[in-house]
Amino acid sequence: MPVTYATIEPQLREHYHKNSTRIFIEGSNPKLSPFIAGLQTRNDIDDDQGRGYVIPISTARGSAVSNSFAKARAKSKGTTVGSAVKHDDWVVTAVTKNATAHWDREAILSCKTSEKLFDIMTTEIDARISKMKFRMAIDAFEGGYGRAATITAAPTATPDTVTVSLSCVNRFEEGDELVAAATLAGALRSATALRVTQIDEETGVLTLSGSPVALSWASGDILFFDGDHTDSVVTSVAGMQMYLPDAAPTTALFGVTRTGIPAVAGRRMNCSSYDLLTALMKAAERSSKVGNVVTQVFVSTEDFGNMSLDKDRVKIIEMNVGEFSIGFGAAELATPQGPVKILTEMMLEQGRFYMGDPTDKEYAPFLVHTGDLVQCDDFTGNSLKDVDGETMYEQRWFFRGNIAFPAPGKWTVGHSVPA
Repeated sequence: MPVTYATIEPQLREHYHKNSTRIFIEGSNPKLSPFIAGLQTRNDIDDDQGRGYVIPISTARGSAVSNSFAKARAKSKGTTVGSAVKHDDWVVTAVTKNATAHWDREAILSCKTSEKLFDIMTTEIDARISKMKFRMAIDAFEGGYGRAATITAAPTATPDTVTVSLSCVNRFEEGDELVAAATLAGALRSATALRVTQIDEETGVLTLSGSPVALSWASGDILFFDGDHTDSVVTSVAGMQMYLPDAAPTTALFGVTRTGIPAVAGRRMNCSSYDLLTALMKAAERSSKVGNVVTQVFVSTEDFGNMSLDKDRVKIIEMNVGEFSIGFGAAELATPQGPVKILTEMMLEQGRFYMGDPTDKEYAPFLVHTGDLVQCDDFTGNSLKDVDGETMYEQRWFFRGNIAFPAPGKWTVGHSVPA
């Protein structure tokens, strides 16, 4: 009996329904991101028919406390801010990351056993899920507009190149299609995308398939992966720079006013005058003064490598992170609150760190999603589709959800750490 897709479809469905989260977290490079590995995943929050995931938050405890009973009672009975615990909700909009896999008919027909067909299909699907995780690890530390990097030097023609920082060059792979805009939320210079053909990891130079000069790309422009950026619209996962921007936010986020309210704006520290260890110590001190618990801090690989490890304050340990207990190397820093683990993030830019308690089940950021974490687009029951006019088949996979952050005020972003 010939091998057909129907032979393995039930097995594929069961495999990915049970293991999509494990493949996403552990697949290909399990040590890519301790932040991603440690995120709790939740699909139990309804997105209100597409309007958004409602995430309750408390922004103030109320100030109806006084040595005077009359004053405390009057404040509690009042209607001004501070009369009671102030509640609000993030209405976190869902974003979608899509991935498609294709198989040539000849490759399918070459499979003589169902096991071989299963292997051929899962190899391609797993690679797509792995790349989805790779892009998510970038988005997790960005501001929601799909930024991949910033052009750091004037683009050139013949050869056609752009230059990015050495801490961002690892975000690119051969074949990536790029577009550019003058600002993070601005319109694209051109809808024409240029493909990455070569990467020099020592200099940060990306060689492209066409002239960036002809498209008016310039030094200081923002690079995006083609399809990930829409002018003035947040289309990517809400990363840490959205919830905890370097500069105190002056605009609302997901329907919540943040100006001058650390509970929802997060806390920040300019570290330009400190080495990394001193900056981390001061950030931990500030956190302890406002009652925040700090257990971990995420830093770039460059900053981790550049810091002089003071043996009186820091020791290297191995720690397990997340549901699947992935092992990561970490430094341990003695702080007023006790030891804090310093973990390196491959996709985090040099000069910035994030400090908080990612193990807090109530207040830590988490991945909220609809259905399975990564799922096959088979609503019509047809999970493998013919490609019109081609001798190949297609399968569509997607993530639909976002990162939700109940309490940015319990975290600190440190920025401008000297190289």
